[in-house]
Amino acid sequence: MFGSEGNDYSVNLTLYQYECPSEATVVSTEGTFSSLHNKSKNFWGFDVLFHRPVSIIKGTMYGIAAAISGPDSFGGRNGNSHVKSSGVTFTFDDWTGTTGVKQGQLPEIIFSLQE
Repeated sequence: MFGSEGNDYSVNLTLYQYECPSEATVVSTEGTFSSLHNKSKNFWGFDVLFHRPVSIIKGTMYGIAAAISGPDSFGGRNGNSHVKSSGVTFTFDDWTGTTGVKQGQLPEIIFSLQE
């Protein structure tokens, strides 16, 4: 997630599966994270990882919700609504009360594919 130089952020991150009538939590984590400089991409940020690997189901819609508190931070610019990597497509939608796709807080998503 984006941060800023020398600052700490309290984060509650939840991955949930869309279901009717409500969402089901798949996994969540929380903690305090220190912002570090990512020299290769030239931004200040921090990694928030789940405590265990998470298996998700192909063709199923999931959401990520992040509650972040701390000082102002860097944010995205010209964010993409779709990103494809290793055959996986991530789709991002604006959500009321958030920074939105164009100025989001997720510079990267770290994942692996099960063989």
